[in-house]
Amino acid sequence: MSTFAISIVGMLAFMTYGYRQFVNNTSVWAFEIPSYFLFSKIAFIGVLSGFLLNYYINPENSSEFLSCLAFVLIFMFSAGVLASLGGHEAFLKEFDIKTTH
Repeated sequence: MSTFAISIVGMLAFMTYGYRQFVNNTSVWAFEIPSYFLFSKIAFIGVLSGFLLNYYINPENSSEFLSCLAFVLIFMFSAGVLASLGGHEAFLKEFDIKTTH
């Protein structure tokens, strides 16, 4: 349960960090926010680290901590990207940011 809670908190922190980049803008390109999250280097490195960690965990000496860490990294960034793609329109309305094409 605590692993999932840590993942949710990390996901919200990642989304908050990403959205804060756009708070002071008055207008953004229509795909600027989704592109920011989809092509985020932070998310790419985080998910790749989780997959590599999961791949290199030795099944005989499997550590519960490393397995949980791999799950947290993969879930936090992948769910954060998906949630931010779905919620960016609400963010634009909340801060009255216009989209341009």
